[in-house]
Amino acid sequence: MKRIISMVITVFLITGCSVSVPANPIAPIKIIQSECNLDEAEQLMLKAWKPAYDMTKDYVTMPKVKVKSFKEFLSSYDFSYIDEYFVEDTYFSSMAKHGKNNEMALDDEGYIIFDSAYHGTYIPTIYDARVDLIEAYYEDIIYDDEYSHHNEKLLKVKEASPGDIEDTLSGRYEGTLSGHYRTSVFKENEDGRWVLVNIEGILGYSVGD
Repeated sequence: MKRIISMVITVFLITGCSVSVPANPIAPIKIIQSECNLDEAEQLMLKAWKPAYDMTKDYVTMPKVKVKSFKEFLSSYDFSYIDEYFVEDTYFSSMAKHGKNNEMALDDEGYIIFDSAYHGTYIPTIYDARVDLIEAYYEDIIYDDEYSHHNEKLLKVKEASPGDIEDTLSGRYEGTLSGHYRTSVFKENEDGRWVLVNIEGILGYSVGD
């Protein structure tokens, strides 16, 4: 029987509207939370997770493009609401097949191989009927005056499934996706656009034997 294994990114939990952090010269002294309009957050999530949705077929999320470089890959989907480093790590390098010396495997024509048999992953998104947005808020991260150049503002959007996601992988896999949760972390880029830079919680589910 195949089983569903959750791929978990380390979760950092911060509670309350204002959080004081123990004194540390390289740690923030305060984190202030403020509410974000959930409808606006939903529109941002639809844009940021559209590439994952476009890559998903039969509950496997895998790039379906023929590219020879990361630059070509960037132009294959609309990643304008995702930080480039996140794109490279989450959708490009980690989903490409690797050969000897950890080099990306190429086919006979020199195209990078994205192989679901090698690394099959299902990434649930806001486009899934059973994934709901539950909260959106800003975090102002404030450092001591000496390190105030590290001050930043983040937007965090939480999503979860109501209870267990039933076996939506009908016929392909057995089992359930239970307790799905994820927080998408956005940061304004130089153009003033909120882009996805990180996640907290479960990215996706891979199939193991």
